[in-house]
Amino acid sequence: MRPAPETGAPESRPPGKRGPAVLVAAVVLVAALGAFVASSSPDGLERVAADLGFADQERSSFHAPLADYTVPGLPQGLSGAAAGLLGAGLVGLLAWGAGRLLTRRRQP
Repeated sequence: MRPAPETGAPESRPPGKRGPAVLVAAVVLVAALGAFVASSSPDGLERVAADLGFADQERSSFHAPLADYTVPGLPQGLSGAAAGLLGAGLVGLLAWGAGRLLTRRRQP
């Protein structure tokens, strides 16, 4: 901490400034690097469907924009990382928006 110019006492940072930045950095790191260490094996439901022999009968109810955690047009390695970053960003924006709506202060 740097001393405050007029008093020589340590300068304090405003509360809440560093925490969100650290949280965002951690989410970006996990979302981007997690794609490189994620297993390519099927998840639990896909595995059970394959084991019981009905995996080939699946039908999608809607088109997923990032199906199988891939971004069309990107190389395989970057595609998973980009999908993770886009998903984390979307969830973050939705959470931020919900927080803003729920904590709106009333005007006098």
